[in-house]
Amino acid sequence: MFETVVCSSVRELRDSLDEKDFALVFCEQNYEGGTYGDVLSVARSHRVPVVVMMADVDEDCVFKEAMALGAFGVLASPVSRQDVQWMVIRATQKESGFRHSL
Repeated sequence: MFETVVCSSVRELRDSLDEKDFALVFCEQNYEGGTYGDVLSVARSHRVPVVVMMADVDEDCVFKEAMALGAFGVLASPVSRQDVQWMVIRATQKESGFRHSL
């Protein structure tokens, strides 16, 4: 149903978003060349929702910061398959037609 693309750096994400339309981006806290804040900034410029996966999601300030930066959602890492499926459903309900997930 969806094509999945894996990026290991913020720059690779930016290049991928420039090439294709994506329905959703999942990211971790830190990447080569940046953090989830950089990912949110790049994705926002492409109008793509981002789900941030982080180990310390129970800390209220970390959750609030990610949401304030524009995250579509925040999941505790490691994530469950059901949580990922739920986020994909939520994000794609707003979309029409086929798009990729990253």
